[in-house]
Amino acid sequence: AKASMEVVAEKSRQRVQGIRGRLVEGSTLEAESSSELPPGQFEWRRFQRKKAQANVRTVEDKLADKGVVVGRESKLLLTLKETGYHIQLVWTPVRAGGELGDREVITSDAAVVVAAPQGISLQIPEKVYEGELLRPQSSYFGGTEGGSTYYWYAMPQPYDPSHSAKVSSWPLDPGRLILAA
Repeated sequence: AKASMEVVAEKSRQRVQGIRGRLVEGSTLEAESSSELPPGQFEWRRFQRKKAQANVRTVEDKLADKGVVVGRESKLLLTLKETGYHIQLVWTPVRAGGELGDREVITSDAAVVVAAPQGISLQIPEKVYEGELLRPQSSYFGGTEGGSTYYWYAMPQPYDPSHSAKVSSWPLDPGRLILAA
């Protein structure tokens, strides 16, 4: 009976092998395992890794490893707040009766980086009056926006919303440039 108990215990011991996903703002990370993980507690942390010699752990490194908890779900969506930080996953298996198993800790080798800058949407108010300051409403992704340039054109005809909003769908001569700001 003892031999069969050891086999059952060995089979029930799941291992988190790594963190799956790109360490880029906007990406989703998840625990990587050779099989489906049993129920457990997930805790995602971000922390600033102190520069130290390879494989040398200092007191500061151990304190930094605690980091800031940024999620408790099985997956983590990386935001701008995580850029520049390393990510750590702490997974603790939980038995049906509530007994906690040994926690496993996986830490990223690299820090999260900012995504490439992207203009997500750009809208101009529907009603525009002469002499009024025109302010577009825009959505931006990829770090903190700074120094984006808007080109304002006087169009020979109204824009047709049935076309794609991409500039490449506009006529070859988009109109007379009236302002670049």
